[in-house]
Formats: sequence, C-alpha cells, structure tokens
Amino acid sequence: MNKISIRQKQVLNLLTEEFESISGVSARLKISKNRVYKIAQNLKKKGLLIRLKSGGYIKGGVTKGVTSVSCGKFETSVSCGTSHKIRLHGLRFRVKIIDSGGQVFNNDFVDFGDYSVYFYPSSVVLMVKKSFFGFSPLDALGDASDYLDFCLCRLENKFNLVLKKSGVNNIVNSSGHYSEIKNGVAYRMKKHKFQVRDKGGKVWLIIDNSFNLHELETIGKTAFDDSEVLKPFLNDLRDFPDIPLRSQHYKITESLIKAVENIGNLSIKNKSDLNVLFKSFDNLLKPFNNLGGNVDNLGDLSSIPEYIG
Repeated sequence: MNKISIRQKQVLNLLTEEFESISGVSARLKISKNRVYKIAQNLKKKGLLIRLKSGGYIKGGVTKGVTSVSCGKFETSVSCGTSHKIRLHGLRFRVKIIDSGGQVFNNDFVDFGDYSVYFYPSSVVLMVKKSFFGFSPLDALGDASDYLDFCLCRLENKFNLVLKKSGVNNIVNSSGHYSEIKNGVAYRMKKHKFQVRDKGGKVWLIIDNSFNLHELETIGKTAFDDSEVLKPFLNDLRDFPDIPLRSQHYKITESLIKAVENIGNLSIKNKSDLNVLFKSFDNLLKPFNNLGGNVDNLGDLSSIPEYIG
C-alpha cells in the first residue's frame, strides 16, 4: 500500500475530485505550479494518479464512479481513431441550472480549452470542441455523454452549482454532427462540398472531406435520428434504383386514379373504343413498367459493400 503525505493527498483530491487544473491547485494551496506538477508526477509514478487525454485526472485503480467512467471511455474512443466508422463533433448542450447557489449569471463566458461554457441566468450552454469516435452513432453518443458528465462534475465543483440530479431531465443536445468516416458517397464526391436543406432552409446533411476523412454528416437537433434513417435509405436507393422514392408515390397514385377514372367512364361501342381502353390500361401500368429491371438480377446482395454503415 502506497503511503502519501498530507500535501500529496490534497493535490490528489483536488485533481481527481474537484477537477482542478495544475494552476487551480497551485492557487488554492498557495504553492508554486512547479511544485504541484512534481507532486502530480510522483503520484503518477506510484500509480495513484492517471492523466487522461481529455485533460482531466482520475485516481489510479479506480474503476467505478463518475470521473472514471466518463474519462476512461472517452480516452479509449479517441485512441482508436479512424478505425471507427462514426465521428461525432460540433456538440452543443443546454443544461438547465437546478441550483445556482445564490449566484446570478449574465451571459458570462469561460473557455476551458476542450470545451467552452456560456452561463445564463437559468442555464449553461456547453460547446464541446472534441471529436468522439465509435462503430455506430450510439457508441459515439455514449462516449460524448460520458465526457459531458465529466464536464458537468467539474462545473459543479468549480462554481458551486447543481447541474445534475437523478430523475431530472434538464439536459438538451441542441446541436451535433454525426459523420460517417470514409463514406462511399462522400468519396465519390470528394471534389465537391454538398449540402441538403429541409423545407425550412436549414442544412441537415453535408458531404465534405474534413481532415481527408470523406465524411457524410447529419447535423442539427435531429442528427442522431437522421443518421440512423439515412443508412438503409441510401443503401436501398443504390441497390434498387428503379423503385420510386416515397416523394414520387403521390404522383404515381394520382396518375393511377386518373387512369382508373378514364376506364370507368369508357363506353365500348366499336373497335376504336377498344383501342382507347387498351391505351388506358397501358397508362394504368406505366408507373410500374421499369420497376423490375434491376431487382430480379441483383444476385447475392451480401457481397455488395454498403455506402452507409
């Protein structure tokens, strides 16, 4: 069992329980930053302190608790890099303040390096500058949630706030980019930046070559749901190019109704009327004439690489 001095214990607790930086510990203990750094290095050698790539610290050997779970998963996800399929970035969270401790905030801003925070009277807004990687959007979101948990713990301790409480849903993910890395569609459009807007004019889909990763990104409040819907849609569009899109169904249905109405109004009296009837049947079947072209000859779909996912 490693024995540590009172000063070492103070530094250890401030770094891992109150999420202070080296400078913060120096100011609170009124000792030099160089001395704090040396104490931290000594604690690391003893296996009592672990420095994370996220910029925070956890106690050595700890496997449970908010800081360990939050930062541990985050560090692992980043180290795996582009072997993952999904990069989640551009995250913004709005968190309603549960208890401000009597403090009054008025659009105050603090930059913590890896994330920045706006303090409003009743809420805080966190803008995360890091990327989170995963094999699926849900994996990446899980690591981002863990990192958010770490950030909120740090803010609670540093500013004497209550931002989390069991059973209280006070956190909203207001923005984010879910990007599939080395996406097939993005690779084929690598010389172009492509954007898709919704009916309100807001961009919800982007194709670009950020960091030479050939990414297809869904963005905005519904980015997670959009990313899950987009995969099967684009794969079906590629594999079944002759099947009409959902947006085309209305026109097809409308033409069918008109064709049926025309047939119902026909009065067969002679050969000419029969020709009109046959032509009406042709119009009735016209929307379906090209639907079977590629569907019957696809072969083994399992051997075809997907564009998405």
